[in-house]
Amino acid sequence: MPKVPVYMLAWSSTTEVYELYQARDREALRVVPESPEWFAWLDQVSSFAFVGKSGRYTARKEARQRGNRYWSAYLATGKHLSKKYLGKTADLTLARLEHIADLLSAAQAANVQPGQEKPFRPSQSAAQTTPPVSPAADTEGEAETMPPH
Repeated sequence: MPKVPVYMLAWSSTTEVYELYQARDREALRVVPESPEWFAWLDQVSSFAFVGKSGRYTARKEARQRGNRYWSAYLATGKHLSKKYLGKTADLTLARLEHIADLLSAAQAANVQPGQEKPFRPSQSAAQTTPPVSPAADTEGEAETMPPH
């Protein structure tokens, strides 16, 4: 059973603003995205659901090398889990969140339904010059963008 996020940042087409609230009881939090309070709030939480104008995903804060913390976006589609790098806390603007939602939605729309895949048949010359790629090394042709070390 999927986990229900504690917090949600969602676009409201009725009020035409983003609303941040506790997901379970939809209690609104008085935090305005991109304000100093927003970035302070992001420092305190480990994840939230994002429902934007062009898509949805779960944003999770993860520990990386040298103790740095970065945010990643996850979208599950059937048995497939897509992941995109969001950035450091200071990078989590509405434009960045929407951009990643758009990328994940486009990737989701491009996915072929199971059983409808067309087998890849490389040409003879391509088969001789292209090394095999492990499925774990390439996720739907999108490599995760990692922060500089």
